[in-house]
Amino acid sequence: MTGIRAFVDTHFEHFNARELRAAAQAYRAHVDAGGKMFLAMAGAMSTAGIGRILAPAIRAGLVHGISCTGANLEEDAFRLIGVNSYESIPDWSTLKPAEELELFERGANRVTDTTIPDEVMLAVDEQLIARWAAAAQSGRSAMPADFMLDALSDPALTSRYTEPGSSWLLAAHDMNIPIWTPGWEDSSTGNAFSAAVMRGEIGSHHCVETGTAQMNRLIRWYLDNCDPAPGIGFFQVGGGIAGDFPICVVPLLVKELHARGAGLGLLLPDHRCRANLRRLFRRPTQRKDRLGQTEAGDPEIFDSVRRHHRVAPAAGLSPRPRLNKL
Repeated sequence: MTGIRAFVDTHFEHFNARELRAAAQAYRAHVDAGGKMFLAMAGAMSTAGIGRILAPAIRAGLVHGISCTGANLEEDAFRLIGVNSYESIPDWSTLKPAEELELFERGANRVTDTTIPDEVMLAVDEQLIARWAAAAQSGRSAMPADFMLDALSDPALTSRYTEPGSSWLLAAHDMNIPIWTPGWEDSSTGNAFSAAVMRGEIGSHHCVETGTAQMNRLIRWYLDNCDPAPGIGFFQVGGGIAGDFPICVVPLLVKELHARGAGLGLLLPDHRCRANLRRLFRRPTQRKDRLGQTEAGDPEIFDSVRRHHRVAPAAGLSPRPRLNKL
């Protein structure tokens, strides 16, 4: 064995280096055993070029679901069409207010030590706003990543692709990997969406799925992928909402839907409960291109799961009130 793996196995024997080696070995063992790996990616790693590592990993079958910030989502798209016009700012930590103002006035949007030109961001925004407006008018809804991928398929952007092999968004699309973006409004494209609604260019906020609707999609994905063992692994890059959001699915199932479980493997108590939960959450999806909407759930199945598989409340606490409707 040669290369990076051999180097890590040979030399990373102590302290944090040993932890890195153990994590890499556990990741590989989990996937080799047939498990699925869910990636949580915080911050603005796309501008730093994480796609050069992540895109090949996705294509190699090492990633099966992604939760990321809105910044990571959009900045992979920006980089895909405009990286050649980025500017490096090596002394970014010592910039004076006048220097920051100069960058702003010439349309250079700084992400730590790199700037993204206004023109690149606006080119993506133009495609997105047209799709958001059409979806709002037709009553359709979709996740932010669905709109972004649809926009990236437009010839106006495909003609500008640079290093498409380093785009993790394109790799995820090619490998049919779902992408969740909790807190998406905390991003440049989220800001553009909100502004377009206020200007009247988009008729409704509802064309972009809310965080709770995205959560329900993630629940269905967990239930579809938690069996057989070893189930779902979790790999987190950075902290914050990108990791908190997918982790919350487990207590949601256990506490709110009263399905007994342990960890990401979702060890549901018996076949009937597992089948009922899957029937509840595997709601049909009607799609046009990558944009679509979901139908209502089945409250009778929900009540059945709660009635037959209730978790006893902790001592001194009252049980949650029984819900009649979703």
